[in-house]
Amino acid sequence: MKLHVGPIPPGNDFDPAAAGSPWRRLAEPSPTRFALQAIVLSGPLVALSVVLLFGSAETLRADPPMLVAFLLFLAAMIPVHELIHGLAFPGSLASPDMVFGIWLSRGVCYVAYDAPVPRDRLLLVLAMPFIVFTTTLIGLVPVVDPPRRPILALMFTIHTATCVGDWLTFLRVAKQVPRNTQLRNHGWHTWWCASNAATRNP
Repeated sequence: MKLHVGPIPPGNDFDPAAAGSPWRRLAEPSPTRFALQAIVLSGPLVALSVVLLFGSAETLRADPPMLVAFLLFLAAMIPVHELIHGLAFPGSLASPDMVFGIWLSRGVCYVAYDAPVPRDRLLLVLAMPFIVFTTTLIGLVPVVDPPRRPILALMFTIHTATCVGDWLTFLRVAKQVPRNTQLRNHGWHTWWCASNAATRNP
């Protein structure tokens, strides 16, 4: 596992545009356009989160332990979200191909993987944070007192808003890339090829 500050680094010893390369570039927006798409599509969830927050304000004021739990959730949500992505990649956190990054100019954290990843495995990687957070929050509903349950709904809505970028990428890969293929990042851009050709990296 490596740490990186800045944009997603290009792949080591990977030149997908070289002559004779089997790799094809995924059609995807620029970082700025992608961010704008995610902001616009997450808008309704953000608005709902604000409504739920105002509706839960009295509960949070009257319940200090729940307020602390909510604040801890907000502080840990993004790091845990990215950690779950990392755990789902081949080799998990022990993989030397794993890159945890902070892109300060864009205010985002990310996980990248500097090796080919099977298409279906990548789809699972993209979906895992939503699955884990949602399953956990739903599992807490029966054991949490009824007055506290709206806070769980608030947590779910906030986290789901942060998953919009993952789902945009999920849909893009699922639509453009056939099965029995592998994908690999080269900086911001994503490339794919048939699984039996991935070993012939330029």
